[in-house]
Amino acid sequence: MQVNALYCYPVKSMQGIRLDQARLYRHGFEWDRRWMLVDRQQCFVTQRQLPALAALKVAITDSALVLSHPQAGSIEVPLETPSSAAQSVRVWQDDCQAQPESPQITEWLESALGSAAQGLRLMRFADGFTRAVAEDAFGHQQAHTFLPTVTPTWSPQRLLCMRLTRRLVKKASMRCP
Repeated sequence: MQVNALYCYPVKSMQGIRLDQARLYRHGFEWDRRWMLVDRQQCFVTQRQLPALAALKVAITDSALVLSHPQAGSIEVPLETPSSAAQSVRVWQDDCQAQPESPQITEWLESALGSAAQGLRLMRFADGFTRAVAEDAFGHQQAHTFLPTVTPTWSPQRLLCMRLTRRLVKKASMRCP
């Protein structure tokens, strides 16, 4: 098996980041889909509704998520958990808990994307909240995810992890008497 590229998508429905290496957790890559935009009804927003999201660039530094746009410049979102209270948000049919990032991010989004972004807020998946994957989607194992559209069953990183684990177990059992 050969891995040609690894990508992380910190903000749901925005550009990804090509990675040289990644930390893999039960829910996927570190920082993958930890944030999303929601509308006034607290429902997530994707490029299907707002194609201009494709113009936003995303980066992660040691201390911040960095969003940038050719006309609006860039803004940093601290990686530390915001102090705001968690709120209920909707991702497809799932009710999740997420914390709003600062109002300055909302202002910046409106500046970058224009009137189509009015009322959008950047939300971070709340620490301590788990979004369980349907039991029938992952066999007998329990699985959790943050904000991806697909379950970990289908995520490339999960499949890669499962394949590597099987290969390691197979090699280890060959060495044991």
